[in-house]
Amino acid sequence: MNVSGLLDLFDQIPAFGQLTHALAGDDGLQSLLPLELVKGTRPPVVAQLYRRIATARRAPILLLTAKVDSATLWHQALETWLPSGSRLLRLSEPTPLPYDRGPWSDRTRQARLNVFAGLIAGQHPLIPAADPPLLVVSSIRAFLQKTMPKRRFIAATRVIRTGQSLDVDKTIAGWMDIGYEPASVVEASGQFSRRGGIIDIFPAAAALPVRIELFGDEVDTMRYFDPATQRSLGTADGYDSPEGVVIPPAREVLPSVARDFAEVWADETLPSEDSLPSWRDDLEQLRQGAAFPNLEYYMPLVYPRPVTLLDYLPQDALVIVDDWDELGTVAGELIAHAEQVAAEQAALPPGYRNPLFTWEEIASELAWWQPLILGDGQAVDPPEGEEPVYIELSEAFDPGPRYGGQMRPFLNQLRQTRREGERVVVFSRQATRLAELWGEDGGTLIRTLEPLVQAGDSDTIDPIVTAIDAGTGRSGVLPLETLPDVPPSGSITFVQGSLAEGFILVRQEDHHVLLHLLTDAE
Repeated sequence: MNVSGLLDLFDQIPAFGQLTHALAGDDGLQSLLPLELVKGTRPPVVAQLYRRIATARRAPILLLTAKVDSATLWHQALETWLPSGSRLLRLSEPTPLPYDRGPWSDRTRQARLNVFAGLIAGQHPLIPAADPPLLVVSSIRAFLQKTMPKRRFIAATRVIRTGQSLDVDKTIAGWMDIGYEPASVVEASGQFSRRGGIIDIFPAAAALPVRIELFGDEVDTMRYFDPATQRSLGTADGYDSPEGVVIPPAREVLPSVARDFAEVWADETLPSEDSLPSWRDDLEQLRQGAAFPNLEYYMPLVYPRPVTLLDYLPQDALVIVDDWDELGTVAGELIAHAEQVAAEQAALPPGYRNPLFTWEEIASELAWWQPLILGDGQAVDPPEGEEPVYIELSEAFDPGPRYGGQMRPFLNQLRQTRREGERVVVFSRQATRLAELWGEDGGTLIRTLEPLVQAGDSDTIDPIVTAIDAGTGRSGVLPLETLPDVPPSGSITFVQGSLAEGFILVRQEDHHVLLHLLTDAE
């Protein structure tokens, strides 16, 4: 389900034009007051900012929200609003609790590395800027996790191209240093194998593994392959042979760096075996420079100057905050809970620090980016003598009517909006039934676009696909699942899907209603 076509309506809102102008920085960056948008109106605003700001200057957007559940809902809503081809990623939260010595799931590691690898594009000398750019959604829990500095990530990222010379032994040793593991058959991200002059590798941020064929010590060809069947994929399968392959780190803690760090423990008093299991179990693997399940536990120790995701952003990135005050509140709760977990640990490695940044440590850095705040809370006071700008975008959204499950008022409202020539989109899990009720009530259901059976001519059409049974003459309405274009004025469109809540989009300058968006909440 996708309704990205509706985003074009935002270009008719003068306040949105003011916002994009202020964020573009054509006249210098301006201090903006929080937009004070209600939650249901925020996802389409962010989606349209991605189209008009991020895509235009090929710069990423980082969206920060307080709670893990909120990040999930944001990701789902943006999938509905963003145009096809957009690059939406979620920075995952680490699997174990802070201070808890446990492995991160493969999915978590993969999702986080996808974000880091995507953000260094354009900052690595051999990797061009991503087009389209990334939109990254992160909860404060995922954001506070200390991680590898960007300069280390870039230095550890390898690029292999067709025609280059390759020292295979040195290359494989380098892959192991950045977290790749040897396997007899490459089936999962972070694995590689070698069979004579053929090397298979599944890069950490790739959708498919790559088969590298050598001619002597020269890279002759590269092909994607299916990890399930091990069959090479070619043009007939819809895949062109890559000219190059990017191989980023496969772990946030580089085994080679962990190996060097483990040497500082050589003279430390080890915990007694009575206190096992403990970090002592991992000491041998750390010294060997091996990639093992608990490796990320040692992140606070391995990197003396860890960073947040902000370190990976280019300077022209846009940072958006859901609610600033809530962000700080939840961050404080996370730190308090982390300290409680730490107190319950039997033994921590020498010098082990909090794996999370505190809100006090990162709030000023976050404020430096002059984040756009969608809801409430001020990130930073404007410079002395500068008056912050309030953009009245929230005035463009009115709450929709609530019908409480009563169909007659709902159908009457559809008729009224149609008479007034206003555009209505009904976005519901029950779209099929609602469309049938509208048809039974006398609403026009014939659509000339892709009808299953041509049912006659109609001067007035609704964006609904209607199937007419030639035997019975009865119709079965099939709601749309995508809206790639703005429906015409006076139309009523039923879309199968789910959104948190709807709104009425109004151009306040002339009080013209651009859209009635109704959801199951209404």
